Amino acid sequence: MRAAVIFLSLAACFTAWGPPAMSQEPPREVRIAAGEWPPYISAAGSGILIDIITQAYEHAGYVAHTCVLPWQRAVSKVTDGSMDVLLAVYDSPRNRERYTLSSGLLRIDSMFAVLAGSPAGAPGPTAAHTLGVVKDSMFGPELLRRGFSRVEQAPDEDSNMKKLLTGRVDAILDTEATLLESLNRLSAVEQQGIRLLCPPFASRPVFAALLATNDRSTQLLAALEEGLAIMHRDGCYDRIRLRYGLTPNAIANLPRPPAPRRVQASGL
Repeated sequence: MRAAVIFLSLAACFTAWGPPAMSQEPPREVRIAAGEWPPYISAAGSGILIDIITQAYEHAGYVAHTCVLPWQRAVSKVTDGSMDVLLAVYDSPRNRERYTLSSGLLRIDSMFAVLAGSPAGAPGPTAAHTLGVVKDSMFGPELLRRGFSRVEQAPDEDSNMKKLLTGRVDAILDTEATLLESLNRLSAVEQQGIRLLCPPFASRPVFAALLATNDRSTQLLAALEEGLAIMHRDGCYDRIRLRYGLTPNAIANLPRPPAPRRVQASGL
């Protein structure tokens, strides 16, 4: 009889309290170290590359925590394991050796801007054109490597654009997004006096990089690829591009760079 009373008491408690609560899984999180690169990655934590990678991880069910840092600090944070993903890198033998690279996140087009009344066609190495670039950008060395000899540097993007407007240079070279951002800061009359030349001077995709030795890299890379695929299917990727004034881009078919080749050390 006493056992029956105890059983009924326990049953009543269970009914009143309900079944024990199921433990919830902690949210899946990813830590992204983004090197500051206006306008693609701004110090305020915005920009098209930030939007693309955070949306991709959210589509895959992750909470993305992004920290925008000077480039070398971003690299150090990923190298020491305190951050998971480095944003963004170009494909190169050195980067392939150090990292596992994602599929292409964005194709970065670099273009010439000229005055609207300039002759058609892009400047060539043999022409007597003076070209403007931003100081310490990749474009100065690239132009010199391609045989352009008259290259002037400006301290920033707006100064470079002003040189073009005042006729101090014949053309300026920068990324498409940077040129569009500079144009948006001009008056309507000044904007009408500038045109961008197509096709692009160069077109290179950028990637997210994950340290090959990080235990989570395989899982996080798979999630990123899943999220990017969903974004291309549902139109989210193109909507982000259009929001930043860029045309839809069929980068979904861009292959991922090959995985780094690992060489096993052998005894002598």
